[in-house]
Amino acid sequence: MIIQLGISLITPIFICIAVCWWLTEQFGLDSWIYIPGILFGLGAGAVTAWKFYRSVMNRQQKKKDHHPVSFNLHL
Repeated sequence: MIIQLGISLITPIFICIAVCWWLTEQFGLDSWIYIPGILFGLGAGAVTAWKFYRSVMNRQQKKKDHHPVSFNLHL
């Protein structure tokens, strides 16, 4: 699960950089295009990290809410 998280955090940055490279090669844009591309990639990675955090917290909450069946209720 940790490896998958790492790949999910790094992949958007690489994709955005690849799109920026394609834009510079195809349309002759200057290298300034890499700045918004990196920012968008970091933003997408942050969204992925936030969703991962929320899923872990939801799992922990479900475990906490789950009360085991007990027949010894007088204690």
